[in-house]
Amino acid sequence: MRLLLGLCMGLLCVASVSTQTTTTANQPPGVTVLEWRWEKHTSNGLEYPRPPPPPVGLPNEPVPDRPFIWPAGGTSYFYYVQIKNEGAKVIGSMALDYVFNDLDSKAELGRRSLNTFEKIDLNKTKWLEVRAVRSGPPKVATIEGLKKDRRSPFDERIEIKCVLYADGTGWKAANADSKTCEELVRLTLHPDARR
Repeated sequence: MRLLLGLCMGLLCVASVSTQTTTTANQPPGVTVLEWRWEKHTSNGLEYPRPPPPPVGLPNEPVPDRPFIWPAGGTSYFYYVQIKNEGAKVIGSMALDYVFNDLDSKAELGRRSLNTFEKIDLNKTKWLEVRAVRSGPPKVATIEGLKKDRRSPFDERIEIKCVLYADGTGWKAANADSKTCEELVRLTLHPDARR
């Protein structure tokens, strides 16, 4: 319990310092989101397929084995985010939001809060995968957005909310809800509580 309290306090202390010194708006120092995408999967009750391997030239690190059986006929969404860690610390886990905006007005149509627990070493680039999320993109889109891209008629972006580093410290975005970071700490410390 002391460790959890220490991690929470460390996360909040580091957050107040990091948000004042970061030059990139609301991003952890040295952490860059390179690419992102989502996919819809309809299951026949079997294990989910593995994601495609990364392009040639990128590190090919194995994704931890996380088998998950979904009821036959169930629909779920996979979210993939490529992160580059050029910061000073190894990343242990992250809370991020996948945001869907209208292509023209840029009004927010929806967001999906995601947690990832994959380690990202220093000076490494890694694809993070969040599997079996029941919430997909918004069901509302504009006609103009559909004309531009029927599959994904949105302006999509990633917002990093919280980062827990392998050394027990953390970073919190200025606009992140404290409960989001507290939940990330809890799930990082207690993997059995993850859904």
